[in-house]
Amino acid sequence: AATLASQARSIAAWLERLGLGGKRILLIFPQSLEFIAAFFGCVYAGAISVPAPMPDPSRVARTLPRLQGILADAAPAAVLTNRDGVGMAAEVAAHLPELTKNLQWIAFEDCPWELETQWHRPAIEPHTPTHLQYTSGSTSTPKGTIITHANVLANVRELRDAMQYSPDARSVVWEPYFHDDGLIQGLIQPIFTGYPCFLMAPAAFVARPVRWLQAMSRYRATHTTGPNFAYELCIRKISDEERDKLDLSSC
Repeated sequence: AATLASQARSIAAWLERLGLGGKRILLIFPQSLEFIAAFFGCVYAGAISVPAPMPDPSRVARTLPRLQGILADAAPAAVLTNRDGVGMAAEVAAHLPELTKNLQWIAFEDCPWELETQWHRPAIEPHTPTHLQYTSGSTSTPKGTIITHANVLANVRELRDAMQYSPDARSVVWEPYFHDDGLIQGLIQPIFTGYPCFLMAPAAFVARPVRWLQAMSRYRATHTTGPNFAYELCIRKISDEERDKLDLSSC
C-alpha cells in the first residue's frame, strides 16, 4: 500500500508538471499493478481517468471501434500507458489516426519517481468526477457515465456491507479494469476495505477457466465476481477430474 501511494503521488506530480492536472486522461494498460498506480495517480492529480481496453493490432475490426467511440466522446488530453502501449500506438494509428492526433502519449515507466515530494493535494469535492465509465459498445457506440468521488464511496460502502467484505476477506479478480465491476469491486474495494486481492489477466481465465477456480482454491479466496458467461464457461470447460482437485470451501 505504501509503494502504491508513493507511485500515485509521483504520477500525480508528473501529470501536474505536464499540465494535465484536472484533465481527462485515457488509461490503456493490460491487467496490472501499473494500472492501479496510474488510476490513483490521476485521482491524486484531480484528473479524470478514462479506463479503456488495450487495442490489439491483430484484431483491428473487433477491438478498435470501442476505442474510437471512447476517444470521440471523452476527448482526452493525453494517454497514459506503459512502454508497450506507446510502442503499439504508431501501428494502431494507421487504422485509427485520432489515437495519436493532438494526444500526448506518456509511458508509466518514464515517470520521475522522485517527484513524490512535490505532490500537493488537489481541491477535490464529493461532486468532483473521478473517472468516466464506458459501456462495452457491443450493441451501439460506447456510452459514458461521469462517476464522482461521492459515487465511488457510496458504491464501495454498499458493496462492503452487502457482500460482507472485511479485512479478513481474500478475493480473486480477473474482470478487466475498464469494466465497472472489475474496477470498483475488483480493485478499489480491496484498497478501501483493506484485504488482499489476487489479480488474474482476463485472457488467462478465458483460455483456461479452471485457473480462476484454482486460484480461489490456492489462495483460500472468500470472494470473487464474474458475469453469467464466466460461470457457464466453467461448467462447459472444466472437467470432473479438475473439479475434484479444487477446494472452494473458503468461499
